[in-house]
Amino acid sequence: MANDERWLAKPTNKFEEAFPNVEAIDFEVDNNPWGHYDTLGQNPMRITRASAKAHLGCPNRRCKEGGFAFGDLLSNYSLSGSGTLSVDQTYPCAGYEVKRTGRSNGRDCDNSFKVKGTITFKA
Repeated sequence: MANDERWLAKPTNKFEEAFPNVEAIDFEVDNNPWGHYDTLGQNPMRITRASAKAHLGCPNRRCKEGGFAFGDLLSNYSLSGSGTLSVDQTYPCAGYEVKRTGRSNGRDCDNSFKVKGTITFKA
């Protein structure tokens, strides 16, 4: 194995290749739980196998490098799962807000993502 080759998983854009043990997912993700920001599309978002994305963007216009890593959530929960697993958590945005001057990083983004749903594993 080459030094730069990923040992755990290879990048893919196919859900079946990324999560071979997951039969179905059904999630609602609220990317604006307090209503402080303009929403990006439909809110809450409904996410299934057909519509799953690795990363969900943050609606805070001042947020840089933010959002929610939905693919990482699925990876963490699906490593040794079986049956049906329920998830009901709130996760902070991973980004930061730029200062009004735009010169340096400001504080952490204060937005969060309310994630509620189920993962059904193959038997």
